Amino acid sequence: MRFGIFNKIGFLTISVILILCGIRLSAQEVNLRTFNYSRADSIAIHFPKDKYKTYKEFIKTLTAKLTTDQEKFCAIYRWIAENIAYSYSNMSIGADKALNKRKAVCAGYSSLLMEMCSSVGLECNMITGWAKIDQSCFGNKEPNHAWNEVKLNGNWYLTDITWGSGYFDKKRRKYYKDFDTAYFLPTPEFFAMQHLPMDKSKSLMAKQVSKSKFLKTSVLYEGAAEYGVKPINHRRGCFGHDCKKELTLKLQMDKEEEGGTAANFDIVIDGDGATDYSSNMVQDKKTGKYIFTVETDFPSYLRGKHCIDIYYGGAPICGYLINFH
Repeated sequence: MRFGIFNKIGFLTISVILILCGIRLSAQEVNLRTFNYSRADSIAIHFPKDKYKTYKEFIKTLTAKLTTDQEKFCAIYRWIAENIAYSYSNMSIGADKALNKRKAVCAGYSSLLMEMCSSVGLECNMITGWAKIDQSCFGNKEPNHAWNEVKLNGNWYLTDITWGSGYFDKKRRKYYKDFDTAYFLPTPEFFAMQHLPMDKSKSLMAKQVSKSKFLKTSVLYEGAAEYGVKPINHRRGCFGHDCKKELTLKLQMDKEEEGGTAANFDIVIDGDGATDYSSNMVQDKKTGKYIFTVETDFPSYLRGKHCIDIYYGGAPICGYLINFH
């Protein structure tokens, strides 16, 4: 009798251990941010570029050979990124209108992603809120962007198909289609640098910055996350400055570009060209972080509001809107 009870207890104990271990192993094995999506990407990229009246005509074919939720989502996300271009010529939020015209703004992108996901059994919702893509977003009282949340393997993830499809080149003032994995399934921390949902629970973070603070702080571009950039002074992105006086800007960085120096930086006015400046970058021996300091003089004739961007390694990392007087 005791032996039988022990066997039952032992079996249950081992079963619980195996289940717990299985859960832990699954969590380790299926890291959706490092998962190999090459098969889903290939299917989406090489999928026939026919003219479809509705996504229902091809959605099952697009995902037929994919067995996991994350791969199905990736195929849908990548297909939209490859086939829909950002354009103000279609302001509709309708999924099929975005599909028919192959053009959309953020709401059209998000609507199409949501409906295509729902049609294959994936929970996906549209989120509206504020996004800081550049200095034009300072002080926006009304929401100016839409993105999505998707449930994969029991967990919610944030995603921005609009920004993942391409980017607006500030220097050339032109939109370019260029697939960017940074906005596929980013961490909530990275996403919060540029996105603020109307519904605070949709940030997927325990603590969320206030709307007023988000809209006032400097613009942090995608490259800011790569190097761990944080403004030290002038954290408020929109401020006034006497153009006759020298301006000092300081940034903290977690790491530097390989072989990087202060010479890797550029200060750009209104996206047109760089201005002269003096700078230095030193590493704090205690924290290991890098402190970049730039001092620059602006033309004495500069008046009114102008966009000032700091570039590092050829890409923008931080932006300000300065009212010169």
